Amino acid sequence: MSTSEPGRRVRLHTHDYDEVVYVIEGQSTWTIGEQQVIARTGDTVVVHAGEPHGFVSSGEGKLRQIDIPLHPSFETIWLED
Repeated sequence: MSTSEPGRRVRLHTHDYDEVVYVIEGQSTWTIGEQQVIARTGDTVVVHAGEPHGFVSSGEGKLRQIDIPLHPSFETIWLED
C-alpha cells in the first residue's frame, strides 16, 4: 500500500507488465498514454504493459492506494527526470 500527501506526483514511467491500482481513499489524476483519468475512493485503474503512466495525488486529503504489479518483481523505466 502507498500513501501520498496532496500534490505528490509520480513522474511518467512504464513497465513491461500490467499494473492494477485500487484507490482505498482519496483522489488521484492519472496520465495513461494520451488519456487523463481521475480515480477516486473505490476505483480501480488498470495500466497495460508498455503504457506510459504517472499520477498526482489530486484530492484534498491523503491518497491511499494498493499498487499491484502483475510481475514477480517491480521494474520501472522512468521517462521523465
